[in-house]
Amino acid sequence: MLAQLVAKTLLSKSKALSPPPQTLNHMHQSVSSSPVPAPLDTDNSDVWINFPPCPLLKEDREIIESNAWLNDKIINAAQKMLQLQAADISGWQSTLYQQKYSNYKAVASEQDFVQIVHIGSNHWSTVSNIGCDVCQVNIYDSLYNSVSYNTKKQICHFLRPSLNYAIFRLVNSQRQ
Repeated sequence: MLAQLVAKTLLSKSKALSPPPQTLNHMHQSVSSSPVPAPLDTDNSDVWINFPPCPLLKEDREIIESNAWLNDKIINAAQKMLQLQAADISGWQSTLYQQKYSNYKAVASEQDFVQIVHIGSNHWSTVSNIGCDVCQVNIYDSLYNSVSYNTKKQICHFLRPSLNYAIFRLVNSQRQ
C-alpha cells in the first residue's frame, strides 16, 4: 500500500521532490562507501527524476503509470525521498540488502523505523515499529493474512542485535 502511494507521489511531485544540491552531495558521500550499486550510466534523455543514488528513468514512470509491479529501483528511490522528508525515522534501507540478509544497519529497539520489504516473488510490504510496544513490529500487508518464516527472518535480521525476540503483528491493510 505504501509503495503504491509513494509511486503516485513520485508521479505528481517529481520535480518538487528533488532535494537541494547540498543534500544530494551529502547523500552521494554517505552512499559511496556502502555496497549499494552506483547509478547507471544513462543517456540524460532517458532520465525522469535525477535523484542520486537512485535516479529513475522514463521506463520507471511507465511502470508506475501502468500500475505494473513496482521494482526494487522504484522502491529504493521512494525510500530515499521519504528518508529526506522524515529524517528522524530510521530504516529506509536498500531492498538489495534483503536478498542475502546482509549489510543491513541494525535498528535500535527504541528508535522509530519504517522499512519496505520484499515478500514472495512480486510483493512489497511495509514494516514499522511506530506506535508499537517494545519488541513489537507491525507488518502492513494488503495481500497476505499471515507472516511467513522467511519474512520474519528478514525482519529479525534487520532488527539484530537490538532485540532478543520480536512480536509480529499483521495489520489489516487496504487491498490494492
